[in-house]
Amino acid sequence: ASSAHRARASHPDAIARDPIASEAIASEGGTRGAVGAGAAATAEEEEDEEPPTIIAGGTFEWRGDPEAMGELERKLMESRSVAEVSLDGTGLTRLPSALPMWSHLGRTLTQISLNGNGLLELPLAFSKLRNLRRLFLEGNLLRELPPPVLSLVKLEELGMGCNQLTGLPEGIGALRKLAEVWLVSNEISYLPQSFGQL
Repeated sequence: ASSAHRARASHPDAIARDPIASEAIASEGGTRGAVGAGAAATAEEEEDEEPPTIIAGGTFEWRGDPEAMGELERKLMESRSVAEVSLDGTGLTRLPSALPMWSHLGRTLTQISLNGNGLLELPLAFSKLRNLRRLFLEGNLLRELPPPVLSLVKLEELGMGCNQLTGLPEGIGALRKLAEVWLVSNEISYLPQSFGQL
């Protein structure tokens, strides 16, 4: 705001007798009020805006730019003792491919949820999630079970509903601990013999 005009009288009654000073002070008060209201509104908007990363109780959530792979990779690398990662409905079409990041997460991560995105595949380094027990990939664009999933030997629950799967690979039988598999709303026409061994 521009600097306010100063009243030219020192006596309190002089303000009432000087219309120019009175008008200037009234204008100054209105400007200050508008600025104060604007600042308060901005503060409220900042409070309402969700931070791009939330880490609470061992859970990592992402609300950032789905194309900002470098930032997502950095945040995941900086995380400590994360047991669960939630990236549901964030608009992701791919995931970071850096081997060090997935190896870092593989020490503690037991669940990752990637539902409602546009994923076509998973990076090869995803196989480093050796302690993963629950994987949710529902509502993506996957045409096959991503090969890295076959390396997740501790996997107990797998959600693959609402994709474009036509079948499952024979290697799925190696996931001996897999107890629940969700395949609803796909185009599956066959299941391998090994699937019956689960």
